[in-house]
Amino acid sequence: MKDEELLNLIRSNPKAVVSYIEELEAKKKKLEAKKEKLESRKEKLEAKNRNLLIEKEVLKAKNWKLDPITIELRKRILR
Repeated sequence: MKDEELLNLIRSNPKAVVSYIEELEAKKKKLEAKKEKLESRKEKLEAKNRNLLIEKEVLKAKNWKLDPITIELRKRILR
């Protein structure tokens, strides 16, 4: 809504403005919940990606026939 429309609405029908504000607050809460859910999903995907990277490096190390101590060190460095 434009500023002029809001001012006219406030003057003519304050209850409608209160309803409009409550509607906006409800939308804001829904969006905040959605944002939290997406952030949580992002963190899970980043952790999964990190684990896949570690597995990839371990497989590379095994293909190069590195000793187990070197493989463990590579894991620790990547974490």
